Parts: sequence; C-alpha cells; structure tokens
Amino acid sequence: MSKLTLLSNSSMKIRLSQEKGNLKELYLKGARWNGYESYLIVVDELKEKTYKDTESPLVLLQKRHKKKGEGIVENIKEFKGADFIVKEIWKLNRDSLSWKIEVSLKRNKRERTIQLKQLIPYPKPAYGLGVWSAQSQFPTKIERVGGLHLAYGDVCFGTVIPAITLYKEKKNVGLTISKPFELKTSKLAFSFQDYRNQGVEIETTLLGLRRDKPAIVEFIIHPHQGCWRPGLAWLYKKYPQYFDPPNKKVREIEGGYLFSHPFIKEEEIKSIIPYKVKWEELHVHFPYYGQYAPEEEKWENIISSSENLEANYPEFKGSKGIVSAEIIKQHIRLLHKYRIKSLIYFQAAGDGHLPYVTKKFPDSIAKDINGSSFNSPWNSCLMNSDPATSFGKEMLKMIDRFLKMYPDMDGVFLDQLCYNALDFAHDDGITMFKNRPVYSLWHCYEKPVKKLARKLHRQGKLIFANGPYNIEVQKDIDGHMTEGVSWIDVIKYLCISKPLLFLSYYKDAYQVESMFHQCLLAGASYSVFPYPSEGIKKVLKSYLPLVEKLYGRRWLLEPNPVQLPEGCDGNIFRGEKNDIIITIVSKRRSILDEKGIEKNLKAYVQFKGANKVKRAYSLGTHYQGKRRVKIKKEKRGLALIIPEHSAATVISLIR
Repeated sequence: MSKLTLLSNSSMKIRLSQEKGNLKELYLKGARWNGYESYLIVVDELKEKTYKDTESPLVLLQKRHKKKGEGIVENIKEFKGADFIVKEIWKLNRDSLSWKIEVSLKRNKRERTIQLKQLIPYPKPAYGLGVWSAQSQFPTKIERVGGLHLAYGDVCFGTVIPAITLYKEKKNVGLTISKPFELKTSKLAFSFQDYRNQGVEIETTLLGLRRDKPAIVEFIIHPHQGCWRPGLAWLYKKYPQYFDPPNKKVREIEGGYLFSHPFIKEEEIKSIIPYKVKWEELHVHFPYYGQYAPEEEKWENIISSSENLEANYPEFKGSKGIVSAEIIKQHIRLLHKYRIKSLIYFQAAGDGHLPYVTKKFPDSIAKDINGSSFNSPWNSCLMNSDPATSFGKEMLKMIDRFLKMYPDMDGVFLDQLCYNALDFAHDDGITMFKNRPVYSLWHCYEKPVKKLARKLHRQGKLIFANGPYNIEVQKDIDGHMTEGVSWIDVIKYLCISKPLLFLSYYKDAYQVESMFHQCLLAGASYSVFPYPSEGIKKVLKSYLPLVEKLYGRRWLLEPNPVQLPEGCDGNIFRGEKNDIIITIVSKRRSILDEKGIEKNLKAYVQFKGANKVKRAYSLGTHYQGKRRVKIKKEKRGLALIIPEHSAATVISLIR
C-alpha cells in the first residue's frame, strides 16, 4: 500500500500519495468525501501523447513545506519520455485547498498546445448530489447533468463564473471549486461524469506551452454547508471587487429603463414619466459600428446607412437623420429636464463596420482558421482592440474623444461584452490551437474597458454593460443588462450585489407581466417603452410597488434560507434598509386572468438574526398597500402565513 502524506486543519484533511503525488483521501467535517482518488492528465498535442499520473510511468520528487497557517506539498513530476516537467502544488489554507499545476517546457523543445485535466472526485454514493454553477439549469442534481461539458465564458450555454459547487443537503456538507478570478487562462470547462463514475474533470484546453514561461492552472476548493449559496457567498467574500459596483451611485438608477435614440420626441418621454423611468440607453447616435466618437462636425447616423436595422428594432422608428455632438447635448438636456439620466452607447471591442475597418484598421480584424473575418450583424465583423493593434490604439484615443464630446452624459452603456472567438491573426501569449499561437478575443477587452471605467468613475459617472462573457471582463462595471429572458438566469449571478436590468422587447401585457416575474426572481429592474397600452399600464401599476422594494437589494447567501409552497418560485434578499425581502411568483397566474386567490399561504425562512424579526408585511399584485403577515417561530427559523397571494407577492421582514 502506498505511503500517504497528510495535510489537515479544522475544516479539511487530505492525504496525498507519496508514489504518484495524487490526492487519495479528502475529508470534510471529519467525514470522508471522496469515493475515488483524483488524477492529473496532461495531453501533449504536438507529440499526440497523453500522460496520466496514476497510470503513466513517472519520477516523483515530493517536498513538504510549512508556513504559518498553511500546509504545502510540492510534487515535481517527470513523465517518462515527456518534453516537459510538471510542478504540482497542494496548499491547505484556513478555509480552502489550492491545487496548482505549472508545466514547463524542457530546454530546446518545440512550443506546443497542451491540455490539462484534473479530476475532482464525487462521494459515494453520488446519486442525489446537489450541483450548482452560474448557468440557467442550476441548481440541480448530479443525475441530471451526467455528460455535461460546461464551458466557462459563454452566456448562451456556459457558465459566467469559473466555479461549480457540489453538496450533500442531508449531510449538510459541500464544496465549491473555482479558478482564481485573477488567473488568466485559455479555455476552461467542467466535464461532469455521470453519477456512477468518478467525478468532474476540470479541463483546461488550448493552453500554450511556451519556451519563456510555464503554463499555469490553479483551482481552489472551499468546504461549506450543504447548499450552493454558501459557495457563492465565499466567492463574494474572497473577490468583492468583482461583485460590488465600483460606483455606488449606480443604485440611483434602479427602476425604469428606456431604449432610446437622438430624435425621440418630448411627448414620447412624457408618456412614460408615470412609470418611474430612471435612465436611458442612447443608441444609434454613431455613424457605424467601431466608431462612436466621430471627428467630423456632423454625420449620418447608423440607422440611415444600415439596411434592416430599423426593421429589426422598431423602437428606432423615426430615428434616421444627421447627428452632431450638439444634437446629442440637446437630447441629454431634454432627458435631464425629466430627471432621467442618459448613458450613451459604446463598444470597447466587438463590431467594426467592414468598409470602415477594412480601410482603416486591416491589421486589427479578427480572422478565423481560414483567414476570413468573423462577420457580425449590420455589415460588420469582429475586431481585436488590444492596444498592440492599430484599432486598439484608436480605441484608447476614441475613449478620450467620446468623454470630451459629451461632458454632461451620466455614463456609458457598454455593449457586446459577450463576444469571444479564436483570432488566428493575433497572439494573446496564453492560447494555442493545434500548436499555433492564437488570440482568445475576450482578452482584448481588458485594457480598453479598464481605461473607460477608470475615467468615468473619476468623474462620478456610471458604466452599465450588456451580457458580459465572464466575471473577469466585467470587473470594473457598475451594473448589468440582460437582453431577453434566456440570459437573466445566467447574468443574475454576477449581480448578487450589482444592479441588474431586464430588457424585454415585449409586445403585449402578458409579456410585460412575464418580465416583472423575472425581475422579482432575480432582483432586477424593468424596461418601459413610450405610449404603453391600457393593458400594459395596468400591469405596470400592479407590479411597480413590488419591484421598488428590491432597489438596493443584495442576495442573501446563507444556507437554505427560504422554503416556498409547491408551485411557487422565489428568492430572498437583504434589503437596502437591512430588512429581509422574500419574493414569491406563480408563473402560471396572471393579474389579467380571472383566477382564484390563495389564502394563508405558508413559507419558511431561516437566517442569522431571524429570531429578532418583530413584524412582517406583504405587497401583492391584486391589492394596494401593505398587509400584515403572521409570524410563527419554528425550529431555527420562522413560518410566515401570507394572507393572500395571486400572481406575485413580496414580503418584508422588519427587525
């Protein structure tokens, strides 16, 4: 039997093989977690060889170090016949375990692409294991995700936080595994084996093994209670700068949002004033994508020159025309007259109008493996705005011009933080595809976004963004928009402390109500369009008092804090005045239908300080004003008896 090296503290204990260096045993809260041992796989794509530390021949040099508050084991692994050396570091801190891999190329060996696969083992039995990640199908059970290859960094099908949580609710134990947010890497995915197999393989692919620096990956494992929320709470505590809005004044614009253009009429603005619109996104003020601060005195706006843009966005009807900086300034003054803030549309990378960028910045056009551009809507293509490119240099200058042109704007609406592709025309220094240096485009946002946010925040202005690709690209952003219902269940996890806006292109009152249901579940603000119909006005009037309760909210991330009746969805937040807010939604009900009202609905909550709650009241969609909610102490929490509930209810607990 292999000898084992022990690292332990009050929350975790691990044993590592002295023969292979891999994790053999993992204990949480004194009980063994892992039903299998971990492993490390290195795939050399140049030699087309795979090395697995539990099976392949290797020479291991293991050292144990001790630092105050830390236990460290360093494994140097040299696989037989490999052109690289692997340094593996296991570090046990007070609240987490770090598993770091550094792969270094041997002298005079060719650069190449490698893959790293690290197994995080399941417990036995795995059936019924809870699973969470920042994606719409989570939280769920392990038996529902077997075979899922969950990519990091895609709002459509992946996760926007580089983390997963596994937990046993009945045993009240779980762990969260995360890449350090500050660590730049290539392509990351979590590959779930089914519940009869060993665990989750964390895959880092397209990783360049270069002569001048090692390829590095690292994951941190944090133990906690048997719920996904404490894992997210730990990430928030560890990386508050990624979750908190840099400009706290962004809370002032929680409320109604207007999708706008330079030629909107004052009558249109007046039509939405009763619905508490706080800000606008000023769009189509620019001549073409890729140029948002023209140096000309006047220019034709993009609606006038682009085919089908107005057809796809009927909200822009009547927005064609000649634009100038003075016209925009007049527009901002009009909005300010009605106490509506103006955030002007901008992109820091993303789209470039083909006739414009082909002439001006041909070196900056992102190219696919065949040397073709990545086409995007409105006769545009994807651009690389890294300052090493000519377009990147222009982007940094454009930011200065843009802020100088519109000194009275209240901030910037930053679009298309969701673009990513492999750019074969450039090299980001990290990524390689089939042994060839390439550029993962999300890296090109880093310097332009940082400059834009820094300059805006110095002036006390705001920056709101649309659908960020991952948590790193949005670090300096104050708040987020989710454009359409499919993204809100993803972006909401980036907004546990930041404001969230739901842009719904609704057509009728039922769609407006669906928007508000999503707002209540995620803690989001809402969108309003001019001249609402009578049916839409009715929905707005019913839901606005409920949504307003959520302004300034933060997610409550304690273990299992709320249990709702069957057939109801909901969430729980900590309010701006430190009250606890519970939202309850019955999606199959509508205030527009003639359906019954449920009476004496029962919910259960538990959180720190629950015993100090003195009173509770509810707001509902079928009545006006507050109604008293009965409170009964049960177990470690409170039972809430809600007098009446129809489509949606918001409860406030006052201490």
